[in-house]
Amino acid sequence: MSVTVTEQIITAPITVDGVTIASTIVVPSAVEVTAPITFGYKGDTGDSWQQTFETVSKNLSTYSAAFTYTLGVLTSITYTLGASTIVKNFTYTAGVLTSITLSGDTPAGIATTKTLGYTGDDLTSINYS
Repeated sequence: MSVTVTEQIITAPITVDGVTIASTIVVPSAVEVTAPITFGYKGDTGDSWQQTFETVSKNLSTYSAAFTYTLGVLTSITYTLGASTIVKNFTYTAGVLTSITLSGDTPAGIATTKTLGYTGDDLTSINYS
């Protein structure tokens, strides 16, 4: 992601393990800042960030979103941030949400489909693939 910074101070909250801290970056005006976008959580070993369907999905709120409806039913959301785009598609069976699929600029190696299983009207399983 590349952003031209027009302010000298950039602040943003960072939340790790439920603790939110303020971060501040000071840069000269009109400087281009390039940084990777990372979605994830700290792994059990503490060595690296782990990326999953849920961490990516949760962090999409920082993107601009365009909603697509078919016959009044939400069928997809296209998230855009700079040149990055991620599409979240919703699949229904008999009017019940049965899967959510991520496509586009997703991190390599994550599950891109969340499948919801039901017994009667009750959600009984969630699987990732």
